[in-house]
Amino acid sequence: MSKNGKKTQRPTSSADAPEPTYAAPPMSAEKRHALIREADRQTQAIMRLEVYKRIGYSVVAVGALMVYARVWQNAAAWVLVLGIALMVLGALFSAVLYKGIKNGKKNVRHILEAAGVDPDAVRTRKSARAEANTGDDAEKGEADERGGDSDER
Repeated sequence: MSKNGKKTQRPTSSADAPEPTYAAPPMSAEKRHALIREADRQTQAIMRLEVYKRIGYSVVAVGALMVYARVWQNAAAWVLVLGIALMVLGALFSAVLYKGIKNGKKNVRHILEAAGVDPDAVRTRKSARAEANTGDDAEKGEADERGGDSDER
């Protein structure tokens, strides 16, 4: 330490210092499975939040329609006030949910990385079904081509 209380860096030779390791320590299969389950639960919660975010967008749209009704259709004055309030509240609600969803997705990515799962390689049931269907369609197409050649005489 120096006289002012701050740590000073000592020069070290790179040959003597061991290289730092950044790999995660090995974990048990039970802990890995628990992390994957937690990531799945958080993903389901994020999906629910996205529904609420869409509802917030709808509230903004309803507010805009109410403002339109007041300005162009000469509706009552309270319609304008309510429309502006709905637009502001819906926008704030949606913005908070947008930020929360964004951070939640980052969190799920970090959990999966900690569990040793590549988040980019994770397949959903829907994508797996789509891949299976395209494989079946390709096989059917090849069979049709072979069958189509034999029918021509």
